[in-house]
Amino acid sequence: MGQARWEQRLGDHHTERMGELVGIGGCILVFAGGAVLTFGVDWRLKGVDVPVVGVILMIAGLIGLLAYCAVYRRRRLLGRLSDTEIVEERRYHQDY
Repeated sequence: MGQARWEQRLGDHHTERMGELVGIGGCILVFAGGAVLTFGVDWRLKGVDVPVVGVILMIAGLIGLLAYCAVYRRRRLLGRLSDTEIVEERRYHQDY
């Protein structure tokens, strides 16, 4: 099913919410994967420090989540402002 049909079927607001959940879910997934590599695995790979890779993934997930929340908060505030109706009035004066 194409993107246009999904938007038509679910509505624009619902597809926007799905994108938000994927963004938050992706960040949490990266963070959780890093935590598993840091605390739950005792693999040894030659030339790779697995716990350090886990810490890096945890930091990346946290930064992604914070950045996403900051962008979403800003978008939500701007969305409220754009819901207000703006009326533009023009007056034309003719010199006779």
